[in-house]
Amino acid sequence: MRRQIAVVLPTVAAAALAFASPAAGAPIENKAPYAGTENFTECGGAYEGVSTFSGTTSIQGTNPSVDGQFFRFTDRYRFRDVLTNVETGDFVVISGTGVFKELQPRSQGNGVFHYVTHDAGRVAFSDSSGAVLLRERGVVVESWLFDTRNDGQPGGNVLDNQLVRVSGPHPTFAASFDFCGFLDEATG
Repeated sequence: MRRQIAVVLPTVAAAALAFASPAAGAPIENKAPYAGTENFTECGGAYEGVSTFSGTTSIQGTNPSVDGQFFRFTDRYRFRDVLTNVETGDFVVISGTGVFKELQPRSQGNGVFHYVTHDAGRVAFSDSSGAVLLRERGVVVESWLFDTRNDGQPGGNVLDNQLVRVSGPHPTFAASFDFCGFLDEATG
């Protein structure tokens, strides 16, 4: 999993898992802004990170076409991660914006649904001088199998998750991309 998703998606995934999804047109039941800061380490402690993030989540009400069980989740997010090399003090900034949406819920029976998510956004990687090292943009599509617990409430359990497609330039998704090596080279 690439870095920017690894930082942003804990918030998105936690909300998605807690609130999962319905058919278009249902009224929004819950719309909430959020903001926060998290500290983390990367590459075995070689980098100290600070992630600042904000956005707005919404949960769309369910309807009869999804048996009153699926509540679609959307997150409009913005983030800025600063990863500092603990030895050199140099840093890399990863910043981005995007929209994460749950789409196309299909009942599999017994409160279990299959749906896809689209994470559409832009991300830039810059060094300490502000020079852009790497850019990503486009859409990441994933497939989910989700158990709603058949209780008519948002939330449930992820049973399966698969990467479906990556559209647009996303160099960090290449199997050969070495995130720690990239940071080492940028902060040498």
